[in-house]
Amino acid sequence: MNYLIPAFLILFPVFSPAQQGQALSSFSGRLENSGISLEWVTRAGSFCQGLKLFHSTDSFIFSEIYEYPGICGSSNSPEKYTYFHKPGSQNGPQYYYLDLGPSGITETIRVDFWFAGPENLILFPNPATEFSQIKLLPGFNFPATISITDPTGKTLFNYAVSEPGEIYLLKDEVGTGLFFIRVSDSKGKSFSRKLIFN
Repeated sequence: MNYLIPAFLILFPVFSPAQQGQALSSFSGRLENSGISLEWVTRAGSFCQGLKLFHSTDSFIFSEIYEYPGICGSSNSPEKYTYFHKPGSQNGPQYYYLDLGPSGITETIRVDFWFAGPENLILFPNPATEFSQIKLLPGFNFPATISITDPTGKTLFNYAVSEPGEIYLLKDEVGTGLFFIRVSDSKGKSFSRKLIFN
């Protein structure tokens, strides 16, 4: 059976004492087409100092990717700050934390990143062993039609998609081998991707 469900971001924010204290009220990230948008919010009347943002792809070895020289915040309201990070085509989990200097460091957050390219479509894993996902991101020209065919041109499944979401393809339903994913948008543009089930 195939399912169409709303798109979601796999995100595991864990708030550290630095976030729960006087420095930050939140630290989070979200997936966008070509990268990850990171956001942190300082509490009203919070510290006036710099911070550093660190990144890792394995949650063990981190490197500094951004330094903000000073954030004083507001004396009477929270202040929001953002940073956009482009992992490139390095698909998979991305890990981040903030070093707040004397206020300590935050716990690590994780954002799963998959490069969508100009089509705003993600197909992963590929090659697949048990299942694969077709994900259409915000920015795609909806509604869309998606068809899955085998090498002989036989259509196995057709889908009509009206909003961002995911379609799960199961190996038990399509079998093994090479398949073609053809997507057409509301402006008449279409493109194809290859999918392999081992």
